[in-house]
Amino acid sequence: MGMLKGKMSTEKIRDHTPTLFIKLNERTGEIEGVWEGETYDFRIEHDRDRISFRVKIYNELQPEDLPLKYHRYREGWYIEEGVITFDVFD
Repeated sequence: MGMLKGKMSTEKIRDHTPTLFIKLNERTGEIEGVWEGETYDFRIEHDRDRISFRVKIYNELQPEDLPLKYHRYREGWYIEEGVITFDVFD
């Protein structure tokens, strides 16, 4: 499960957990897209080192709306304990 970073583990995966999805450009590492949503219907395949799941997207954000710490994250699946809030203005 090489995509699990920091304190994240398969034991912490729960259906309908609020999730922040960040798409990085493969070549430059720059943020291309950001979405708020949730993940559910997990299938952990330890023999294939793979996690499959479904996604429900609620809202698209702009990269500049992200707190700075997320701009430093590399590809992977991280856990953030506590409440995450964003100040997004139209």
